Amino acid sequence: MDITACFLPWLERTRLPVDVIIEQVRPGIVSFGLTGWPSLSGSLRDTGIDIYALRFGEWWDILWCNDVSARNVADGWVCWLCLDAAENGLYPQPPRYGTPEDLWIAHTFEAFRQWQVEDLAKAEGIGYWGETGYATWARLVFAPGVRENGSGDGAVEVVKRV
Repeated sequence: MDITACFLPWLERTRLPVDVIIEQVRPGIVSFGLTGWPSLSGSLRDTGIDIYALRFGEWWDILWCNDVSARNVADGWVCWLCLDAAENGLYPQPPRYGTPEDLWIAHTFEAFRQWQVEDLAKAEGIGYWGETGYATWARLVFAPGVRENGSGDGAVEVVKRV
């Protein structure tokens, strides 16, 4: 099954604190923006969801991601990455699901919703560090009174949520 056929109906029936703006849908790929966050861009593929922080239209950092590798094992569908981590003692045994759709919803889509609720909806802006051509990184900024073009902690720029 194409993950887009699972994601788009989930999106329609799920209340998110920050609306997803669908920009493009192709087989296996959804590109999207987030209301109030013009410097964020998202993509969904069968490998998970990535949220990119852009600065002047240039990719600066992956702000959030949730990787998934759906595999059918003897007792159901599981994220192979989580199963591998569990088998190496790094993670508890992951749950099994009846369908790949159930896995994607529980493992990836609900994690995206939770990130929105716990982090994105509460953030004041995005801070950018580093220099083009060198190491760059970004993060959500939660401090009240965040000001544009600097946060006082070394950020090259802070862009407020609109």
